[in-house]
Order: sequence, then structure tokens, then C-alpha cells
Amino acid sequence: MTNAEELVYRLRLPLALLLVGLILAAGGVFLALNKNNQPEFEIVSGTEVKGENAGVNIVEVSGEVNSPGVYELPAGARVEDALMVAGGLSSDANTDWVEKYLNRAANVVDGQKIYVPSQSDSSTDNNYGMGQSESQPPSQEISGLVNINTASRAELEELRGIGPVYAQKIIDNRPYSSVEELLVKKVITQKIYDDNKHLLTIY
Repeated sequence: MTNAEELVYRLRLPLALLLVGLILAAGGVFLALNKNNQPEFEIVSGTEVKGENAGVNIVEVSGEVNSPGVYELPAGARVEDALMVAGGLSSDANTDWVEKYLNRAANVVDGQKIYVPSQSDSSTDNNYGMGQSESQPPSQEISGLVNINTASRAELEELRGIGPVYAQKIIDNRPYSSVEELLVKKVITQKIYDDNKHLLTIY
């Protein structure tokens, strides 16, 4: 055995440990760089929110949900996410109304209120399609508000700034889970919305 071979043989353990250390160090650097290059995101109620600059929306969920209240949801959250954080629909929720009028896939907006009526709630148009007039549901007669989910084109045209074109756009973009969706879906302008928002409802 030569002197070089003997030296390598004697130092085989330190050399092996050094090699392992170098491999681990290189792997750590690679993982750190790879992590820094990937956008961070947080999963909230099934919704992926990217980056630290993502905003939040404060929404109220009330009516027939298991835990009604005011909740903070990440930007990009859906109505379905709001229902989930509020504990889901209660056993007394009007599921027929929910299926017809509540768009669970819609994005929530800041300050939005999501109301789920009960099966016995007479202030809703839950009789719509069950022998009541489509153009004049009971809730509209009682409240004096225009239900953007059920109003006829003629009723919509009575609102300020809304003619045949805007009325048809409102009808074409149904259903709505909130009055604010008229802006989210770009159905009407901000001015028309501001002039009429106190006259509109989805219930």
C-alpha cells in the first residue's frame, strides 16, 4: 500500500463525514432558494389566497346558518366559503330558496351581507314558482323594494337610469346573492347603483 493509499485509508471516516456534510449543505441551500422563489399562499375554506398583499373582506352571514356573525374572509373567497365559516346551513334553512337564488360560486365583497331565510320566513319570495306571480312576488308587495332576482323588465325600468338595455342585463345575469353583485358583474354603472341601491333587494 502506497503512502497516498494509506493516508486515504486512515482518513476515510472524516472524508466520508465531510462528503455527507457537503451534500446536506447543498441540499439545504437548494431548498431555501426554491422556497424563496415560490409564492406563498394560504388555504382558507378551500380558497387559495396568494401573497402577503392579498386583501380581506368583512362580511356578515345571518339567518339560518349554524353560527351567524361577522367574519373576515380572504380576497377571492366565495359565498360558499362564507357559509362554511358560519357553520353551514341550519336544519331550518330554506334550501329551495338557496338553490334558486343564492349563487354559492360568487365572490364575496367587503361589507356584504349574506342572509339565508328560514322555511317559514314570509318576508322572502320563497313561494316564487309555487303558484305566485313571477313578476310580483309577495315580498315586493310588502317591502316596496325591487327584487333584482325576480322583478320583471317593466318593474326594473321604473328605477332611475335603467332603461330596456340595463333591465335586460340585470335579468340576463341572474341569480344574485347580493345587491352588490350588480357592480361585481358590471351589470350597471356606479352612478346608477348609488341612485337605486336603497330600493333594491334580493329577498
